[in-house]
Amino acid sequence: MTTEHVRWQVIPAHTPLLVRHCAHCDEQRPFYCHERFRINGQKRKLDIWLIYKCSDCGATWNMEIAARVSPKDIPPSQLRAMEANDAVLAWGYAFDVPTLRQSGAQIEYPTEYHVLGPAIEWAADEGVLTIELEFPFRFDLRLDRFLQQQFSVSRAQVHRLALSGAIMTKPVVDITRHKIRESRLNLTIDRPAVRTAMRS
Repeated sequence: MTTEHVRWQVIPAHTPLLVRHCAHCDEQRPFYCHERFRINGQKRKLDIWLIYKCSDCGATWNMEIAARVSPKDIPPSQLRAMEANDAVLAWGYAFDVPTLRQSGAQIEYPTEYHVLGPAIEWAADEGVLTIELEFPFRFDLRLDRFLQQQFSVSRAQVHRLALSGAIMTKPVVDITRHKIRESRLNLTIDRPAVRTAMRS
């Protein structure tokens, strides 16, 4: 039996929104990451924030990244990236769960995403398909919802395929309820078993 292997990278459409009180609106508002850093230096110590903006009025709010740290404690390349407002680094902090939780704001993870990788015939008649999924950022995506959208089937059909063994994962997870927190997850799809399960 032939085996086809593909790699998909799953990228969220935007960074998480942080819902907090906006002083200008005087209401709870979602704030989005502005992909810029603010760095203040006093007496050889640095305070570093990631800048957010109110989605309604544009008022800014700074999420603390580091307080009173020595420049020597930050890798030079990282400090240069902050000074240059490197978007990739900003995204890394914007998805860092401990940092987000310390902000005290309500976290709203993105629900839309892009899949970078080749198109596949996942339900072709023969062979085994393996898909290596890469998740550079954690955003609480449900695995069954992801498979439902990518394969254009119902969630009930995804559950049937999972329970029948037509779709398996490595590491092994419960496909019917798993929220993806891994940076990598492998899928194995037995195409003949898919065809059998879909007919039942």
